[in-house]
Amino acid sequence: MRSGDVKGGVKIRCSALRGHKKIRKTSSGPIVTGWRAKAVIARLWGRVLRRAFSMFPPIRAIQTIRALLGELRSAWADRGGGFPLKLVWGAGRHFFHLNFPGFPSPAFDRFVRRELERMVRSRKPLPTLQTLILAITSRCPLSCRHCSEWKSLNRPDRLTREKLLQITKQFEACGVTQILLSGGEPMLRLDDILALCRAADSGTDYWIATSGHRLTAGAAAQLAEAGLTGVCISLDHFDPDRHDEFRGRRGNFRQAEQAARCVVEAGLVLCLNLCATREFVSRGNLESYAGLAARMGAGFIQVLDPRAVGRWEKRDVALSPEQIAFLDDFYLTMNSNSNRFHSPAVVYFGYHQRRLGCYGAGKRFLFVNSAGEVHACPFCLAGAGNCLEDPLDEVLKRVGRLGCRIYKMAP
Repeated sequence: MRSGDVKGGVKIRCSALRGHKKIRKTSSGPIVTGWRAKAVIARLWGRVLRRAFSMFPPIRAIQTIRALLGELRSAWADRGGGFPLKLVWGAGRHFFHLNFPGFPSPAFDRFVRRELERMVRSRKPLPTLQTLILAITSRCPLSCRHCSEWKSLNRPDRLTREKLLQITKQFEACGVTQILLSGGEPMLRLDDILALCRAADSGTDYWIATSGHRLTAGAAAQLAEAGLTGVCISLDHFDPDRHDEFRGRRGNFRQAEQAARCVVEAGLVLCLNLCATREFVSRGNLESYAGLAARMGAGFIQVLDPRAVGRWEKRDVALSPEQIAFLDDFYLTMNSNSNRFHSPAVVYFGYHQRRLGCYGAGKRFLFVNSAGEVHACPFCLAGAGNCLEDPLDEVLKRVGRLGCRIYKMAP
């Protein structure tokens, strides 16, 4: 457990103390807006400024903060060039983005330190990796239409608990601030997830990506006690029958719905993952999905573009320009329109990938499959080596050189 961890002379509060009985509720569920959000943002920037002036001489600190603000304006131009106008509350912290650790926390402090270091011009390239997506199993009870792991699905597990710990410790030592445990279906290895969370560095947040399988109230409570931050549940339609058809298992919608309820009751952050297919994307469907997500208590909706990999390999699944425009508008409206401030925040990488470039391949995140092989992301599979067999620094260099198959790399 992390309850006894001490870092920098300050005792780290155990994540178990942030269980659902300890978490205050807001009138709008997990969404925080208005003066409360502004107060949190002011505290956050105070923390960033103190960190910058403790790391650099005054002039360099000011230059670094300006550089960071400039990058934020580029990345969040749709929000007026600053932090989001609504925050997500969960796990005892405030979240500004699905891929930012919650504030305040040791993970957030590590995230800020690494971003400030990256702003400093240096001849020596600095590591920028922040997030590891780790598939802990290829086993899964579903038969999803879009499965990217289709070719290796339901093979025996190759990564023992000891190997999983070896991988996570390697990446924690590299400074990652978030680790997302995926699969297959990761809940088939609940005991191993609990062990990974309990052994986690205090500066790293752990999440899981699941279909909702076996995510009961008891399992959610165990995960919260072990220190898990949040759960991404795949929900690909607001209509139960259509979701079940897409996932290849009758009753999965109800299972996902019940799992979401358990996640919220355990005080964890809830994100709903939507694979935005041609058949789904329309203004009406997106509005209906957002309404369902709000009723379920989700803090985030993550929209994923369909990719011709795995079960969809060599198939034309790309969205039309009109559908992409629908998704862009949905993303901007949900995050920027004051009438939507009490709706879940939307994360849509496609929006930024088309404008700024890809942040995978080690630029900000990468993917390690259930055999320990390193790839740019779960949908851009080009092996750069095995992190259990090859020197990790060499593997990271190779995946960076491979880059993304679809987009240019982000700066």
